[in-house]
Amino acid sequence: MKPHTLLFSLLFLGVFLTTACEQFLLVGTPEQSPPAVFDALWEDVDARYSYFVEKNIDWDSVRAVYRPQVEDDMGEARLFDLLAELLFVLEDGHVNLTAGFDRSRNWDWFFDYPPNFNANVVERHYLGRGFRQIGPFRAQRLDSILYVYYGSFAGALLPEHLDALVAAATEADGLIIDIRNNGGGSLGNATRLAGCFTDEPLAYARHRTKTGPGRNDFSPWEDRRVEPRSGSRYTGRIAVLTNRQTYSAANAFAQMARVLPEAILIGDRSGGGAG
Repeated sequence: MKPHTLLFSLLFLGVFLTTACEQFLLVGTPEQSPPAVFDALWEDVDARYSYFVEKNIDWDSVRAVYRPQVEDDMGEARLFDLLAELLFVLEDGHVNLTAGFDRSRNWDWFFDYPPNFNANVVERHYLGRGFRQIGPFRAQRLDSILYVYYGSFAGALLPEHLDALVAAATEADGLIIDIRNNGGGSLGNATRLAGCFTDEPLAYARHRTKTGPGRNDFSPWEDRRVEPRSGSRYTGRIAVLTNRQTYSAANAFAQMARVLPEAILIGDRSGGGAG
């Protein structure tokens, strides 16, 4: 039998542990037989995944279902598909499996929801030809209100971008921040943006960090806070637009908006993925 040369990369894209999405690889190179690859992946998830209790997942029972389906002579594609099914049990859009020929992706978190977003409407009727490009923001005055579309938290967000955004918002009678279809990126960008809209520290979440391979190995709970930025700030009215594809760091920003004194959320339930 041809030896397996398939190497899998497991992506835990956690935005609460770092300032941006990170990729964590399986430690070392497991023996290249299907049973060994399965065991290496299952054990890696068992040691590092944080949400078994939160999601009421019995990971040992999951292994009992999928491990007997592994065959010594199964091909790479069949093995990949089986491992992808294993990970789908986690129902986590941040956990993906990558090989040279495919990448598993669990997008069920938004498939059953309406999009509630039309990029053509945004381009033609909200932004038009004369919008201002302020770093990652696209801004346009709609009557007396400043509309800002923010499509990704992944790019650079510099102090001069925030200064310009605050100045433009201060000249308007209100601010709309549209983060629909924003898949996230840097949690640091989310906290920096939220810091433009408060004059005092605000706790918006509690967090703890996985500290070891045991399923109960966690640090103590701590508050996560929005801190006021040291530069100019805007404290007027804010509406934050969300839909189901508001995910990851964008979801975290929506959570921050819930505690901002002059902000309201408008739209669909966001996609999660903030941990």
